[in-house]
Parts: sequence; C-alpha cells; structure tokens
Amino acid sequence: MMIRKASHCKAVLRGLVGDLIQYEKVQTTHHRAQELSRYAQHLLHRAKSGHHRELYQVLRNAGQCKKVLEVLLPRYQNRTGGMVQVVRIGTRRGDRATLSLVRLIP
Repeated sequence: MMIRKASHCKAVLRGLVGDLIQYEKVQTTHHRAQELSRYAQHLLHRAKSGHHRELYQVLRNAGQCKKVLEVLLPRYQNRTGGMVQVVRIGTRRGDRATLSLVRLIP
C-alpha cells in the first residue's frame, strides 16, 4: 500500500475489513481495494476453516465477529472463493485517484 510503514498499512486494512464486514460494501482507492479484497478473502477462508481466533485478533469487534460467524459463513458455506468483488466506479474529484467499490457477494 504505497510507501507507508507496515503498521500503518495493517491498521488501515483492519479498519477497512471491519467496515466491509459491517456494511458489506466499502468505497476506497483502487490500490487499497485490491489489497482489501485479498485480505478479506483470506480472512473469510480462514474463518470457514475453523480458525476463529485469527478472526477475533484481526477484527477486535464482537459485533463484526458475530456477523461473520452467524451470517456470512453460512452464506458462503458452499463457495470456495470469490466472496469479495471489486468494481471500479470512477475517479475522485480532488486528486483524480481511481476509486473502487469493494463488496461482499450476496
């Protein structure tokens, strides 16, 4: 994620993945959207495999963890991949950065 410290990148991704799980869609720059898609996909796959501790370490929000375990995992039970979709939606007005919408597949 650009030229940032690793701890900052990790914190940004944690926040974005938490928002993605809570609202089921997030608008961000395309580069961050690609990173978020990989991170969220990996996290959901690990949670499906029974690694709930990793889920709690990343999200740190009981409501979001509960939503993953009770709503999202049953929804994606028969799906092996492709749980997260990235769609380009245009450019940001101020700096012309490419924006993307990241959403969980219903």
